[in-house]
Amino acid sequence: MATAATLTATTLEGQLMEVVALLQQAEADETRNPNGDNNVTSSVDSDALTFSGTFSIPVTQTVVGGNLTHPASAYLGD
Repeated sequence: MATAATLTATTLEGQLMEVVALLQQAEADETRNPNGDNNVTSSVDSDALTFSGTFSIPVTQTVVGGNLTHPASAYLGD
């Protein structure tokens, strides 16, 4: 399980930007991401003053107690 991060932004938007940055840092670490997965991207448009990003999180589809579940699959190690 990943170590918890302390977010410092005071708005949800700022916290989202922090989470995206933390995920991108983890993806760039070859020890934590040996397969080189790139599931999170972002960009800042300094002209329009906007931040945009995309993400895809791998899931594992299973049946538990007759119900279909889609838990997120870990792809970044500690």
